[in-house]
Amino acid sequence: MSTISSSNNDTTSHPTSHLPLVPKKIYMYWHTLPAPPFITLCLQTFRHHNPSHTVTLLSLTSFPPSTLPPNFDQLSLPHQSDYLRLTWMLEHGGTYIDASCVCLKPLDDLIDYNEERVQGYKSPFARKDPNMEIWSFTCPPSSPLISLWRSELVTAISVGFETYCETSTAEEIGNELKGRLPYLTTNLCWRKANIMRPGECVFRESNFSDGPLSILERYGWDGRRCVRDLMREDVDVGGARFLKFRGKERSYIVEMIEEGDYGERGVLTRALGLEGKEGKKGKEKKRGRVQEMRDFEGLMKSMEGGEVKPMKKKKKKKEKEGR
Repeated sequence: MSTISSSNNDTTSHPTSHLPLVPKKIYMYWHTLPAPPFITLCLQTFRHHNPSHTVTLLSLTSFPPSTLPPNFDQLSLPHQSDYLRLTWMLEHGGTYIDASCVCLKPLDDLIDYNEERVQGYKSPFARKDPNMEIWSFTCPPSSPLISLWRSELVTAISVGFETYCETSTAEEIGNELKGRLPYLTTNLCWRKANIMRPGECVFRESNFSDGPLSILERYGWDGRRCVRDLMREDVDVGGARFLKFRGKERSYIVEMIEEGDYGERGVLTRALGLEGKEGKKGKEKKRGRVQEMRDFEGLMKSMEGGEVKPMKKKKKKKEKEGR
């Protein structure tokens, strides 16, 4: 696997070339390798539907120590991931997607490979002011907006997230981030970068019929019910090319996979290639359905000739004295 260079690439111009501005490369990140089985299955869905793309799972070992800021070890894993993806995408460009997303269709008609601006998903909760999600975005190498976004995050890491947030203005914070800081500091960094360089981001709607969050919104953000149906039924997911899951939905999916509690018709069952791999619960349910059919067939045979044979009653065990 390639690693990022130790020198920061903050150039803002693109060399003249016949090649598309955006490379056909998809990057995902998991802190340590080997990744858990579910993450490996997710990775395979993107490789299956996007054979013309190079799909790479990055890890902390992809980054030389010299590329990490001084306080990097003090960051939470999500914030470490935020810094690393911005650092990688600034140098390499392409498309970044969270490792727990599941691909359902090719991404070619979703990505404009000749777009020099950042292509990202608008937060479904951003009503009056824009806020871009960090779980998936597309950009060319050396994107000016990504460069500024990363620089703001480096500043936040240097001074501390609480200080960075406390010294930010109400305009910079906006409505959506109120009460959600410092956890969403990376989003605040994006807002500051966007204010300084407006018009350099092309938004997609994440919760529209073809958005990665559309199915969750349709279920009223009830993650457990949504995952249960996706694992058991052929749910209509609209035109979504891939589905985005939050941490709790990922836990539900892993739980159902480990327990074999899914159906052959399930959208996620088929997307993850789990058909014919039923676990304990799935086999027990299948055995139960087979037994029901056998009981029904036996009843029909007993009714042949118009005579119904009485069903045998189970003898009740006598209760022990004193109970």
